[in-house]
Amino acid sequence: VSISGRFVDGLGRRLPHMDWVWLVRRPNLGENMSVGGGRTRFENVDHYEIEDVLPGMYYLCAYRFDDESHRADTVVPILVGDEDMTIDLVSNASYDITGRFLFEGPRIGLGPPASTIRVSAHLVDDPGRIVSAVSQQARIRRDGTFGFMPLPAGRFRVSVLGVPAPYYVKSVRSGSIDVLQNGLTLGTDAVMSMQIVISYNSGQVAGAVFDGLGQATWLARVVLIPKRTGVLRPDLYKADTPDVNGQFSIT
Repeated sequence: VSISGRFVDGLGRRLPHMDWVWLVRRPNLGENMSVGGGRTRFENVDHYEIEDVLPGMYYLCAYRFDDESHRADTVVPILVGDEDMTIDLVSNASYDITGRFLFEGPRIGLGPPASTIRVSAHLVDDPGRIVSAVSQQARIRRDGTFGFMPLPAGRFRVSVLGVPAPYYVKSVRSGSIDVLQNGLTLGTDAVMSMQIVISYNSGQVAGAVFDGLGQATWLARVVLIPKRTGVLRPDLYKADTPDVNGQFSIT
């Protein structure tokens, strides 16, 4: 089927602009996310159309850039059936997230290609799902600062991944807000700033795996799962495969 409609300027800005509208499939828990339809670019027009869309659950996404570098994002969950759909979208305000890394212990290199550390923000629009249509990875600079492209209003989960052992993420804060525990809510301040503390003083869990006969085995997967007290913390899930003697170590 096809999905079409108007893309309305909700910011009151009548500047020359470019718009993108596209679909992201909403997966069931455990499924990979796939894109249906296509990404369509429009310039200074207020109508979009996406053809050849299969039935299913989707996010209808759009964003808008204008000559003053303002960006507006829109995400609407939709259910596509066997008939063409007409859906009008309204562009909404977007917000900036910036931040800086601090180290307790020796400093490690940041920014590509020196580091594997990644900082991502995921919109917590549906607590029952792991995958969100709005997610973005920050650009990390060598001086320890980082920033995201503008994001829409909403509550975001911030993840810091790829931190090498023996380092770990000690804290992520925005003013008095514990971002790792409570997430980060955008919609009031034009710019939100975070401070990420990476500590060198990490711990270790080591042990051995035995089968039902009391023999050491490597046919296992050992996973350390955090106690969930706030927003999802992907960085706290750790795993290791035992060696031939059944020994494992999680740093």
